[in-house]
Amino acid sequence: MRYFNILCIGLCVVCVALQSPLQAWYTENHQRIARAGLAQLPTADREMLGASLDSLANAYCMYPDWYRDVVRKKNKAMIAHYKPYVQLPLLEDLVSWHITEDTDSETCFYIVSTLMQRAVTHLQVGDTDQAAQYMGSLVHFIEDNACPVHVIDNKLLADLHPIPERLKPFILHRQVEEPTFPIDIRGYTPQILGTTIIDAAHAVYPRFRSNRKNARNQAAPILEAIYADNRTVADQYRAQAAIPAAQLLADVVHTICVLASR
Repeated sequence: MRYFNILCIGLCVVCVALQSPLQAWYTENHQRIARAGLAQLPTADREMLGASLDSLANAYCMYPDWYRDVVRKKNKAMIAHYKPYVQLPLLEDLVSWHITEDTDSETCFYIVSTLMQRAVTHLQVGDTDQAAQYMGSLVHFIEDNACPVHVIDNKLLADLHPIPERLKPFILHRQVEEPTFPIDIRGYTPQILGTTIIDAAHAVYPRFRSNRKNARNQAAPILEAIYADNRTVADQYRAQAAIPAAQLLADVVHTICVLASR
């Protein structure tokens, strides 16, 4: 099973270049945000997760997007591999739910609590790699909902901030989320979000909502900086959107590890 998981990761990395142009943050940014957050985990968490920590940052955090790709390609073997981690009872799959509304506290709570529960359960029986794969879908959900062009209508954004003729054709979604920015949250101390999964899942929603609003506020400044050919400023606003996601995912993974150790 471990060999199969490693093989799957390798196959998926090959598929990255063929991914849909509407995926949030690019693969590189998902991985960069995950690494920034996971790097702040205390030693006990890192020891608990072991080698799965790298897999979580480099591959598992991409599961919802990669699942969409293999469904499109009708790759039955890979669909079967990803399906347990991106499909939940009562939801068709996380592909259609990893972007939700600011006020949709029920969906946020359901996704967070379910994936946290599965991760904790697997950690408690020593199945670290399975736990990390469930955490990967949760990390992706957090990251996508801090992506500026995933929390605002892209057509409206273009209408309010017209694309200069000199830049056309211009794929707004891809240009805004371009993977050029550094992200560093060194010095951040992950927090325990609750003493139970229910409490922790409830605590995530206000942060989730705040992250979406913060990301939305960065969309126009990023776009205007791109128009002005100022990559440095655009990257500053991209990072400003991503940093709260890195902090939240660090808190969520830390909470999962603490709850699993009890």
